[in-house]
Amino acid sequence: MKVEFQKLSYHELKHALKEVASVYKIEVLEEVVIPEANVFLCRHNGKRFNVYFDLAYGTEIKAVDRIDKDELMEIETLICTFIG
Repeated sequence: MKVEFQKLSYHELKHALKEVASVYKIEVLEEVVIPEANVFLCRHNGKRFNVYFDLAYGTEIKAVDRIDKDELMEIETLICTFIG
């Protein structure tokens, strides 16, 4: 069964980020809470990106540094492999 990144629960996302960080070069720098979402500040291959968890809109990944869409999709896929 394919896991949809946008439909991950907060606990699934947090667990998957912890697991993926221990295996791949994805570093979770910090988790911050803002009124609309929980945000995980991350880095992969020296490039920063944020993973947002929002109850209304689901999970989303956004580049902070210059990361192409294919690399963001690869990161999403890696995170989803640790669900279940």
